[in-house]
Amino acid sequence: MPHSFEKFLTGRSGTLAAAWDHAAASAPWSTLMKEWIVLTVAIRNTLRCSPGSPSADRESLEKRLAFLRWDLEARVQPLTIDNHIRTFFTDLGFRPAPKGYNEPDGSLLDSVLSRREGAGSALTILFAWATETVSKMSTESHTKISVEFVKNAPAQIVRLRISDTSNDAPEERAEYISAEKNGQKLESSDWIDWCQSGNGKTALERLSVSDVWIRLVLELRAALEKPSSRWPESAGLRAQVLLLDQLIALRPSLIRLFADRAMLRHRIGDSTGALDDLKRFFAFQDRESAAPALVSLYDLLRLTPRQPVP
Repeated sequence: MPHSFEKFLTGRSGTLAAAWDHAAASAPWSTLMKEWIVLTVAIRNTLRCSPGSPSADRESLEKRLAFLRWDLEARVQPLTIDNHIRTFFTDLGFRPAPKGYNEPDGSLLDSVLSRREGAGSALTILFAWATETVSKMSTESHTKISVEFVKNAPAQIVRLRISDTSNDAPEERAEYISAEKNGQKLESSDWIDWCQSGNGKTALERLSVSDVWIRLVLELRAALEKPSSRWPESAGLRAQVLLLDQLIALRPSLIRLFADRAMLRHRIGDSTGALDDLKRFFAFQDRESAAPALVSLYDLLRLTPRQPVP
């Protein structure tokens, strides 16, 4: 099951992704946080059959975010980029997960808030939301800060756009920071390599909100694929199906996703769902060029009476 973020970037966005990006334009990271809360609760509820898996509910997560918003407002005074970075990474202690850490907790909001650490996309999304929050709260400040995620850049790198309206002619500048290095600002020599595209031209295009969300979902999916003793295998498979539902809604043109979901559905006993996904897959994919395992499963399911989902 491939997880290449670049493949998802080249896939044509679905109607849902386009509508989401349009609706989120004025407050992109607040919109994404709402989706992250819903996804965290859904994944936790799917995995909760194990005593070792903590539970989560939407109301408690919203309250925790509200408290963090209040804490940020109290600490970031006055609003400058240095004060904000220090508050988030030093005073509040948010940090990247250790290298090699590949657990779902690193991408689920409840754990990121509790442990004050997260995987690459998770930590930078929370930082982006925090930046959007303090910038809007500081109504008397002449400084406005926004966060952008950039194509070709690693998940832990973000671009900050700082606007100073204290003068008649507003001044704007851009800086890059690394969440992996606790908000350290990058010099041009640090990012010149990854801002070059294959044809040698700079590629500093901003990622859409749906693209950033896809990257988080891919990180979470990769972590859930690893066997765990904390929940039954079937629970992990069902959680992966939830993530594929998200990816298919945002990138329906990536037909391989339907094959991936079919295999997962078959493993949890959902033969009807698996067959429906394979019908969609083979409507666009020749049997001769498809993986033999997919062809065999498709033929088997077509000959098997439909069963209700367990």
